[in-house]
Amino acid sequence: PSALTVRRAGETVLFLVLGRQYAAAERLEVLGLALPEAGDWDGLPAREIIRCIRQAGGLPVLPWALGKWLFKRGRLAAELVSESRPGELWLGDTALRPNIWPLPGLLRRAAAAGLPWLSGSDPMPWAGEERRLGSYGFVGEIVGDKNRPVTALRALLAQPSGALQTVG
Repeated sequence: PSALTVRRAGETVLFLVLGRQYAAAERLEVLGLALPEAGDWDGLPAREIIRCIRQAGGLPVLPWALGKWLFKRGRLAAELVSESRPGELWLGDTALRPNIWPLPGLLRRAAAAGLPWLSGSDPMPWAGEERRLGSYGFVGEIVGDKNRPVTALRALLAQPSGALQTVG
């Protein structure tokens, strides 16, 4: 219920994993990947949303967005990173960040702490933005059961830093 597998000639070529965006009380966004069911978590504190996503079996992601990792919200994002161990939280880099900008410091610090970051297209909810889907992302070698995409994704994301290649 939380993923779709695309095959060509019997070969697994792509996993599409369901994701949901939650708006935290602190005006940060938290994504829940691979959640079998949507939770009613909008408006809760970010820490609580992350805990709920993990309890529901999903993967919590704190995505980058212009201005969201600055000032008070930036301090909270840094606290969330420092409080998390690998496998508890992922950070997101999006196509909204111009490619000429340097990698945000929080992404560099997270990677140094063993928290991988994920790349994604993150289109806006405007007409024509659907063309941006899949324009930025990551690839990696499947290390788990290809017939269980969420389990395979978890195994892929548990690999050491550098196992995922950014594309787009």
